[in-house]
Amino acid sequence: MRKYDLYDLIPDADYEYTHNGIWLGDFPIMHTAETSVMHDYVDVVTKNGGDILEIGFGMGISADHIQSKDITSHTIIERNKKHYNKALEWAESRPNVQVFLGDWFDVLPTISKKYDGIFHDTFHDNNEEMFIQMCTPNANKNCILSQFYFGVNNNLRGNSNVKTVNLSEDGKKYFNNDIYQIVYTTFINGFWSANGVDTVNYSTAIYVPEK
Repeated sequence: MRKYDLYDLIPDADYEYTHNGIWLGDFPIMHTAETSVMHDYVDVVTKNGGDILEIGFGMGISADHIQSKDITSHTIIERNKKHYNKALEWAESRPNVQVFLGDWFDVLPTISKKYDGIFHDTFHDNNEEMFIQMCTPNANKNCILSQFYFGVNNNLRGNSNVKTVNLSEDGKKYFNNDIYQIVYTTFINGFWSANGVDTVNYSTAIYVPEK
């Protein structure tokens, strides 16, 4: 059963767009400081090429990087109307993109397409723990799945891989940690499974956000 609370207002939230982020008051919903990490997520989930599913459009940082890959199609589900309209405009020159408006919880069951890579990055998603279960019917063999908030997903403990990113000094301040860990899993023989561990280092600066 779907959970409901005040964050169901998010589809109509009037976020502020600036040169470096999307803001809800003084809170950064998305920031250019996350660009390198978003690129790392995309590098993981597009390893198979093929058809890619992206949950959440935001600033389009990950969407841009997905489009730079050798993929067949790119499906986006976005629940905020303002983000959705920006995604539609962005997709006009990209014929392999299809954009859906709505909460993935409601939209995904209506999509029969299967995907080779899935990336989930949403804000205050009360159903994120259920995503891995609900997207399984949409996963091709060896589909790679990652969520920005995988760290809280108990469904993946023992069944996932970790890509460890060593952050720059600015990145440590932004993420309040010395490293960033991208957690992902692969659809193998009908189950989401670990298939090894990848470690990558980079020193690209991630800037502390200023509105």
